[in-house]
Amino acid sequence: MDGVRFEELPYLQEHAKVEVVAFSPNGKLFAVGLHDGSLITYDTTTWSRVRQNKEQSAVLCIAFSPNNRHLAFGSAGKTCRIWDTVSGETLLAMEGHKDWVRSVAFSPCGKEIASTSNDSTIRLWSAETGECMFVLKSHRAAVLSATYSADGRRLVSGSRDGTIRVWDPETGTPEPGWAIPRVGYSRVVLSADGRQFAVTIGQRDNAIQLVDAITGELGLILDDDAEGLTDIAFSPSDEFIVSSSWDKTVRLWDSSSGQLISRLSGHGWMINTCTFSPGGQQIASGDVDGIIRLWEVNANQSSSTTHEPPAKIRAVAYSPDGLFIISDRIDNLIQRWDICAISDRESANPYHSRAYVAFSPIGDQIAVVLPWKSASIRLLDPQATDLVQPLKELCLSDRLRSMDYSPDGQRLIVGTDTSSILLWDLKSDQPDVKLDGHTGEVTCVAYSPCGKWIISGSEDKTVRLWSGKVDCWSCVAVVDGCPKAITSTAWNPAVPMEFVTGSDDGSVRVWRISDAEAGDLSICMQWGTRIGQLSASDLTLKGAVGLCPIYRKLLVQRGAVDESLSSGEKGFSGREIEKED
Repeated sequence: MDGVRFEELPYLQEHAKVEVVAFSPNGKLFAVGLHDGSLITYDTTTWSRVRQNKEQSAVLCIAFSPNNRHLAFGSAGKTCRIWDTVSGETLLAMEGHKDWVRSVAFSPCGKEIASTSNDSTIRLWSAETGECMFVLKSHRAAVLSATYSADGRRLVSGSRDGTIRVWDPETGTPEPGWAIPRVGYSRVVLSADGRQFAVTIGQRDNAIQLVDAITGELGLILDDDAEGLTDIAFSPSDEFIVSSSWDKTVRLWDSSSGQLISRLSGHGWMINTCTFSPGGQQIASGDVDGIIRLWEVNANQSSSTTHEPPAKIRAVAYSPDGLFIISDRIDNLIQRWDICAISDRESANPYHSRAYVAFSPIGDQIAVVLPWKSASIRLLDPQATDLVQPLKELCLSDRLRSMDYSPDGQRLIVGTDTSSILLWDLKSDQPDVKLDGHTGEVTCVAYSPCGKWIISGSEDKTVRLWSGKVDCWSCVAVVDGCPKAITSTAWNPAVPMEFVTGSDDGSVRVWRISDAEAGDLSICMQWGTRIGQLSASDLTLKGAVGLCPIYRKLLVQRGAVDESLSSGEKGFSGREIEKED
């Protein structure tokens, strides 16, 4: 099972509200602070607990020392403490704040700690003796965060008084001209290269402002109408910014353009905290229900970029030789792209409704479905310089919702909004086969690679399997019980009799057809995902090799049985993964 990966990582279930999370600089430890005063560290290789400590009040902030050996944390008990991550011993207690401690940060050399508080002050402490060296008092309201520059010569703080201030930590004095007024500054983080910092802004902390750390000039604003940002962090490379919010969503931003890259959903409650792993490959987020989720970051989502205006793409299709892509945009523009050059070869704008596109198997045609009041399929020549003039146009009275070519390219199958499936010989002007059975719009259809099977999905929440040839087909199986409408489906070209479905609930499920030739046909789900959740309730891990501990843990959490675990580990028995040679 080498190389097996899933879209999610295991979650950690804590017993209380998660206030803060942090990775150690070397990435080997992960710390969690809870509302009930618990401070827990995990080994990130196995995600097993290493140490646990208990305070009398909520742990609100944590920070690892640069050498990974110590962990500083602040609490609602107005105290900062330093904890030895190896022995679990509390080394120092630093008292002096008169209200909750809201943030702690080690200086880059590890010899100094900065803490901020609701008492509107910042305190600088010796990390070796616990002595308070300076009390910084320029803010007029709660100071929610402070961070050191990479060289340790500056300290940047953000306060509820609406200002960002920059301090000299050697003298404890603010740099002149660095009180930047703006409504609602609260959290501030500095980029790794020290050139800019990001702060939350707005009456409800609903946007992120980038600020030049040298000049104080205001830069981009990152805004997606989030409701109450609770935490922000730069990736180690400064390429990304991650934010968490009250709306149960983690957002990933491009720091150079300010564009929103992704919304990560899966939490069921307000998210309090988020952070990047030291390598930048993972994001951790924690919510008020005690769930910590781990997300993988793919920095190489595409090898080339098109620089078209930001119109949404509704449908895309590769040519069979992989040299071209046909795309249909929401502004009704159909375009052909040269993969080698990533350039727009031709464009056409003759369409005024949603379109579906598909290449014929040998690449000599493009079929475009136009569901107007009178539905239409236009067959286009992909090599033509004019994508407006069709080779042929096929018309129906029903609105068409989905389409696929037969493997030999001689027939089309289409799903309609009247719950019917139509098979069409392209030599004819009318469909010659009609398949009924669905009770909702047929949103997806697909021929099997051998051409002997058809799968269809519908808004009636079912998948139907059809068997036959040419003009004689019958429904041989129905998969029901899906929570939402089926929106897409496709056959696995490498695994015979296996197909995948997508649903309105954000799930992807893989299905296997067995005993088709013996007449005792059955369809079983192999595995499936939902947003933030993977289902593996029919999976037994038996002698599996090459499966890394983190994914083994994920599968067990999702209902798999791992026979290498203790007999007390419960799950469901079922399909087995046999030992590999």
